[in-house]
Amino acid sequence: MNLGYAILLLLHILLFVYWLGADLGVFYSAWLLVDPKLTIETRQTVMKIVHFIDLFPRMALVLTLPVGITLALAGGYASLPPDWARPVLSFIWVASLAWLTLVIKLYNGVFPRLLGLDYWIRYAAIAALTVFGVASLLGHGPVAPGATWLAAKVLIFAAIVALGLGIRSAFRPFATAFGRLAAHGSTPEVEAAMRRAHARVRPVVLSLWGALIVEAFLGLSKV
Repeated sequence: MNLGYAILLLLHILLFVYWLGADLGVFYSAWLLVDPKLTIETRQTVMKIVHFIDLFPRMALVLTLPVGITLALAGGYASLPPDWARPVLSFIWVASLAWLTLVIKLYNGVFPRLLGLDYWIRYAAIAALTVFGVASLLGHGPVAPGATWLAAKVLIFAAIVALGLGIRSAFRPFATAFGRLAAHGSTPEVEAAMRRAHARVRPVVLSLWGALIVEAFLGLSKV
């Protein structure tokens, strides 16, 4: 194993660690946000912490794509025509870093009109990953014939991106209700709306964690 490959592998592992670890912090903090025994000021402080921590899973999702693709090509688990490999990989990294910049800007409230672009990028990623994963399982994709575990990882990652969109959709009513809580104080209706949204988000988050763990298992075992 050369040094470059080892560094990429370490980065791949760290992305998983920070993704799942940060998600655990957000998940626990969300229980505090729906605790009516806490003051509004305390819950607002918790929300600020959640807002900061939640950036790391978003960054990890974006960076996992170029790092994972580079590892697959460098390890011989996937291949491209020799004349295509370098330009395709360069395009993937440039596009991913541009997407990462967009994600960070949107997260900090900059360029809100470009939110739709972020959604379309995710839809495109889901479609492309699904096509490549299925094609590879059928023996027609870039994944090497013996690396069905990698084709499965590609398909699971498509599902993870979709689950991320599901979390956004399920969380939207929570954000609206929390805004009403901060602006007008606690009412039974606001508290109930927050609890309902929180309950809807939980199974989607747990499904995403399960998918991440399966991804890690496949990458380590290569079965």
